[in-house]
Amino acid sequence: MSGNILWKFVLTALIIWWCIISITPIQDRPFEQYISEQATSEVDAFEEILVRAQTLVTSKESKTLFTALRDLGVEESIDYAVFFPQIQVKDIANRNKRNNILLKYLLSQAQSQLRLGLDLKGGVGVTMKMDTSAQSDLSSYEQAEQLEDAISIM
Repeated sequence: MSGNILWKFVLTALIIWWCIISITPIQDRPFEQYISEQATSEVDAFEEILVRAQTLVTSKESKTLFTALRDLGVEESIDYAVFFPQIQVKDIANRNKRNNILLKYLLSQAQSQLRLGLDLKGGVGVTMKMDTSAQSDLSSYEQAEQLEDAISIM
């Protein structure tokens, strides 16, 4: 390869590599699994907190693991930065703000950068059933008009 073509090939390869790195992971990772993998310090204590947060979710006191962890951090004065020393949030003085920023960062890292539309996520299917006996006294034009109105509303 001549030098004229080589730099174009290398530049193209770098751009393709950057694009692939930017959209990984392709699919969302489960938040519970991702957050437990990312905890590198005092892992046993963090696993205990995760179990307590999961019980809050299963007992319907919290809707998601994220909110359960956030609420536990506020109620029990837990500093999550201790469990994730690789994420630099020590400079934020307020513990609740630090926990919020840390949990939001971990949640965003667990989610895919590529947002799939409804068609790729499974789509939406709607089945409508009409009682045609109630419309028997209407003309065919009025029936068609009511059907069009129902479709436009949906």
